[in-house]
Amino acid sequence: MAEAVTTSATDFKRHVGKYLDVARTGAVVIEKQGRPTAVLISVEEYAALNPSASPVIKGTNDRGPGANGIREGPKGLPERASV
Repeated sequence: MAEAVTTSATDFKRHVGKYLDVARTGAVVIEKQGRPTAVLISVEEYAALNPSASPVIKGTNDRGPGANGIREGPKGLPERASV
């Protein structure tokens, strides 16, 4: 994995496509007000770190509704998780 790239949340929002490409080969650290807030990593890296996530990410290349493991509600928006 390549060295992590750090960006501000504002820059991330402006250039999300660029950072999605960067995340394929290395982590993207997203900072808000100068503090690390989130890390974007590839699906493969996530699966390696969290093997129990495999059922959720399995089939993410299918492109069909629900292919990412998230059920869609009305208007195609994700349903809220039940607690």
